[in-house]
Amino acid sequence: MGVLAGMSLIKVFFVFVCLAPNAGELLSFNRCDGGHSRVGKEIWDEVKHMLSIDIAGRDMGRNLDPRSDSLEALRQVMNSQVLPDLDNAVKDCAFGVMSLIWLTLVAVDSEEGLERARYLQALADGLFFQFADLLEESTWPLEPVKYFSYRQLLGHERNDCGGSGLRVYVYNSTDLTRRRLLTGSGMMAAASHIHTYLEQSSCTTEDPESADLFFLPAYHGNQYDTFLAELSHAEKSDERFPYLTQRPSDHFFVVSANLPSWSDLAPLRNSMQLTVESWQTNEGIPRWSSRWKDIMIPGYIDRWRIDAMRAVNKPTEERGFVLLTCKGQGFACSPFPAFGRPT
Repeated sequence: MGVLAGMSLIKVFFVFVCLAPNAGELLSFNRCDGGHSRVGKEIWDEVKHMLSIDIAGRDMGRNLDPRSDSLEALRQVMNSQVLPDLDNAVKDCAFGVMSLIWLTLVAVDSEEGLERARYLQALADGLFFQFADLLEESTWPLEPVKYFSYRQLLGHERNDCGGSGLRVYVYNSTDLTRRRLLTGSGMMAAASHIHTYLEQSSCTTEDPESADLFFLPAYHGNQYDTFLAELSHAEKSDERFPYLTQRPSDHFFVVSANLPSWSDLAPLRNSMQLTVESWQTNEGIPRWSSRWKDIMIPGYIDRWRIDAMRAVNKPTEERGFVLLTCKGQGFACSPFPAFGRPT
């Protein structure tokens, strides 16, 4: 554990010790009237309103845009009014503090960095553990399970690599793995989650000589584009990825969307792609994966989106209609037999 992370956890511990409520104080943690802290009632009301929209949306498979001006304004409030006066803010509105953290955590990671986001996630988790018994009596629609993926992406969930004995060396590419929470949501989030999974697994090694595989992390978007189009072609790429030319077929990277062009792929042509795409045409140029070395993976679906879909799932025979989407790339679409009532 790094020094910064260790200090952050110590701070969190002392916050919980100092704020442990006695029986006569329990109600004060739910007042949210500004009586104890710098934050006024109107701010807590706004936080609750934004939380209600986000939770209701997640139940239907969509969420608030973490880059919105409204959430950025709340992040500023958190930094200027809540965290500098944290003890009193929690005494005034414990669930408001937790909600504020979870609503703005993506922006915190993007603007303030991963370690800061980890500290605040640990703080919110600890506060919820401490005050969970009061949630039912409050009017806050808080459901921490909706934000569970943040715990995974911030490295709070260790794993045993599925029991595998493989050893994986992960290149330290901090300039290609920024904004983890933002890139870790939505259908193009596979690279962020696979990188986090490996970081927290038992099968990684810091000794490249003992590695069976080498992972080249680059999150979807500009970071992925930079990796493909620039860094892998750079004059000193051997210094950055020293084992790529020696053991190219033992290297792998993630294609969360859009197969790379042949010119971009040249230095990586013998490396494995974990790709959600098998064939497509971009900019008028056909691109495809290789069945002898590449691995097809499903597009990423957020856990809370899966829960939303399962909530309205029905057996096929009970559905009013079945919708099939066909991509016009030479794939034949066969009609399903009709089920249920006519629509």
